[in-house]
Amino acid sequence: MDISRLKKKDLQAWLPLTEEVEILCQYVNRSEMDRILAEATITRMNPGTGLRSEERDEPKFRSLLGRAVVKDWRGLRDGETEFPCTPENVVYLMEDYAEFRVLVLSVPMSFERMLAAEKAQAEKNSATTSAPNAITQE
Repeated sequence: MDISRLKKKDLQAWLPLTEEVEILCQYVNRSEMDRILAEATITRMNPGTGLRSEERDEPKFRSLLGRAVVKDWRGLRDGETEFPCTPENVVYLMEDYAEFRVLVLSVPMSFERMLAAEKAQAEKNSATTSAPNAITQE
């Protein structure tokens, strides 16, 4: 297995959300995930015991992860207009669209699945840009 893509930190792939919608996702490595988790963690002091406790701010976690993973999309509409890929819209979908959230929370953190999706996209692009050979009969 070639791990050079891990070192480059540039692995992105279009992942299907529905038949009509694809999301351009960035691979999230462990150090980036740790940074997101730390930023979304709240430390509280119990005044009675003096002990600290940590808890994750789930909406903040989803917001940070969504913005780290989602780079673009195609096929999402708001009525008759395209629904633009903005940080605010990513956060909105992370909160209100379960299938979107599931995609963002799972696949982009799997190196193998992201490589497979990237390879499939490259093959798809190659197939659509090269015309099939014409077969002639004499």
